[in-house]
Amino acid sequence: MIAKQHIANYSSCEPMTNHFLTTKQLLSIPWINQYTTYEKFYRFSLCKHDDGLSLMAEMNKGKDWWVVCDLIGVTEKLNLPKFKYE
Repeated sequence: MIAKQHIANYSSCEPMTNHFLTTKQLLSIPWINQYTTYEKFYRFSLCKHDDGLSLMAEMNKGKDWWVVCDLIGVTEKLNLPKFKYE
């Protein structure tokens, strides 16, 4: 499975990508794990959408959030809550 960093379309940066096999490996990728250092970090969650699956970083008890990365080729169940926005 692959985690591909979500970067805005207007950026000229190339997204980082990492392979992972488990939820634990996914969350230990340094550029993903850095979100846990934010003061208002709440949790990671999964957002299923028409284009696939994304990892979300929720802040402030889920009131604020960022798309962290797209998850490609997910064949195993990832032990993360389902993302819900209001």
